[in-house]
Amino acid sequence: MTKRIVLLVLAACLVPDLALAATAEERCRFTKLRAAGREARARFLCEARATPSGADPSCQAAAAERRDEAFRRAELRGGCATTGDSKDAGTTVAAMVDLFQDTFHPAAPDAGAGRCRRLGLMASGRAADRLASVYASAGLAPNEARLVTQLERTRAATVPAFARARKLGGCAFDQPASQSYASFEVYVGRIRDLVCPTCGVLCPCWTTAELDAEFPPGAFSALGGTVCNLISLDYVEAIGSADVCAERHAGGFNRRGFAVAYGRLCLIATGDLDSDDDGTCNGFARVEDVDPIELDVCAKAMFSSRIYRQECRVPN
Repeated sequence: MTKRIVLLVLAACLVPDLALAATAEERCRFTKLRAAGREARARFLCEARATPSGADPSCQAAAAERRDEAFRRAELRGGCATTGDSKDAGTTVAAMVDLFQDTFHPAAPDAGAGRCRRLGLMASGRAADRLASVYASAGLAPNEARLVTQLERTRAATVPAFARARKLGGCAFDQPASQSYASFEVYVGRIRDLVCPTCGVLCPCWTTAELDAEFPPGAFSALGGTVCNLISLDYVEAIGSADVCAERHAGGFNRRGFAVAYGRLCLIATGDLDSDDDGTCNGFARVEDVDPIELDVCAKAMFSSRIYRQECRVPN
């Protein structure tokens, strides 16, 4: 018994307590986002247990009360950037649950307790709680690689669960499992954006690991070398090949490279936009609109890339 206690104490000392190192504001956001995720799981479970006449209203009310109490306690501890947002979070959670009730709606009136609906909603609850937890933890200790891994694991666990539920039959809406999960991520993202907008945000164009894989140092040596256009996030920050190609109705473009531009875009061309080497672009860069938070994440990933650190000279 003594040996077991000692091992537990040692394990606790070896695992970093992220919450202790966080600011009061970060701890508040973490608590609220976790509470919203737990409410979502509880509400989905209420619906999974529902009879054909509907879910028990007291079950949903209890889930909302627990979220409200968690928000209240977090705000009493102080440090919260926003207060009084419990109701808005609950409204967003309820909207997500309502949507996925439709996704796993029974095909017939007497199929209210059907296995497809029940298992689909239970899988939704687990995924909502897990995604909220992943985002909340990323808000305490940002780590892009860990975040990507955890998001991939959540998806890998949830998409097959959605597919298994549909395979059982009894659900009216036969949406592909991957499409259901994509919609699911959007809704959990809305909860995240409301409670902790900076938690677990990724650049829609790249991660640092993806840039390192696509553009290692020397990646542009066959296309005239590397050009670093480092002006301003409000205009253009770009890393690309010195060789360019001409696009109709536009100026020259780097044949390969990546950039954030005009304070609202990220662009990346992993392949050669002038593959036939005739001076005219015959391909297109991938372009995504980004909000200010995503723009900052894209820029940080760019500045963390190996090619940036080794081939772009930055003034002191």
